[in-house]
Amino acid sequence: MGRWEGARDLLIATGTDWDRRIFRLQVLAEAGARLRFADTWARAEPRSPHALALLANVQALRAMIAGAVSGRALMEEAWGTSRTALKTWPEDVAPLVVMLALLRTHAPDRNTLDRVWKEIKQRDPWNREAHHEVVTYLFPRHHGRPGEAVWWADEQASVAPQGLPIAVLPLVVLAEAHRSRQEQD
Repeated sequence: MGRWEGARDLLIATGTDWDRRIFRLQVLAEAGARLRFADTWARAEPRSPHALALLANVQALRAMIAGAVSGRALMEEAWGTSRTALKTWPEDVAPLVVMLALLRTHAPDRNTLDRVWKEIKQRDPWNREAHHEVVTYLFPRHHGRPGEAVWWADEQASVAPQGLPIAVLPLVVLAEAHRSRQEQD
């Protein structure tokens, strides 16, 4: 029905808890991909970093659902919305995480990946979702070379402060290797 006030209040209350913000944006985007409340909200409040971050997530999800070829224009739209969201709230990590997901799905450009990763590391160096996006990008089924995801995950886990969820990255890679072997059998 285009009601977005609840989403706005939730995201405003989340503040700068980036991991929680990203999780909430992703959950809201699941509904927003088939509904239009994110689009309506962004039109109603075009300078709201929360509305723009949600719209970027929704657009990215729509692009991923459409696929690499059909979703190309949607990917570019999501990328542009992410850039606009960053201009309204430069500290926000959420639009950068959207960009990582878009790179994995639509544009396997290592130079752009490096630039986005550096921006994330400046804002929130141990962001859980950003680390998971990069390690997923490095899976051989996406854009990585054999062993690259293992090396990267081990390195990140070894330098992360104790107690952070980054420590599970090597297990994520192990699970992916198992999944890949199961598909080949």
